[in-house]
Formats: sequence, C-alpha cells, structure tokens
Amino acid sequence: MDRVYSEHPAIDSDIHEIWEYIHLDNPAAALSVVETISDALLDIREYPFRSPQYKPITFLNETLRRRIVLPYRNYSIFYSVTEEETRALYVHHAARDFEAWHRQEKRH
Repeated sequence: MDRVYSEHPAIDSDIHEIWEYIHLDNPAAALSVVETISDALLDIREYPFRSPQYKPITFLNETLRRRIVLPYRNYSIFYSVTEEETRALYVHHAARDFEAWHRQEKRH
C-alpha cells in the first residue's frame, strides 16, 4: 500500500506569513525561501524517513519529524509519518518557541 501525503491546511498560512515577512525587506529572498520550502515539502513526500524524529516533542505522546530547510537553517518543517500517511503540519521559524506554539495550536 502506498503512503498518502497530505498537508495541514494551515501550512499555506505558515508559508504566506514567512513570505510576507521577508518580502518587506527583500522580495527576491522571499521568493527563494518559499521555493526552497516547497522543494523540501516535495522531498518529504518522496522520502519521509530521511529526517530524524524530533525528540523534544515526544513528551506530548506524538512522534514528529523535523526537516531543516537548507540552506535556510532557521526554517523547519514538522511532520508526522504513519503507515498510512505522511502529513506536513508546520513550517516554523527558529525564533519561535515550537513547543509552546504546538501546545497552543495543535495540528493533526
């Protein structure tokens, strides 16, 4: 059975907020970051186990994986992998407290 890939509906908002913030100072950089995030999402779809489990979040009884968006190391994509589905949940900037954000806005 093939694993289904999906994205939480708020992923688009995450990416749009990133684009808006960077675009204010540098429109070309905003486009580059968003394109790189999109490429990373495609890579997650094809190779979901390439990225390691994100250990700090396991206390919430969940196992998420974290893909650092290279070369933009301040951005990460958090996602889950089950036998049936790979699901992208968050695109996150390192300046934010991910655990607090995840508790406040828990995505499945």
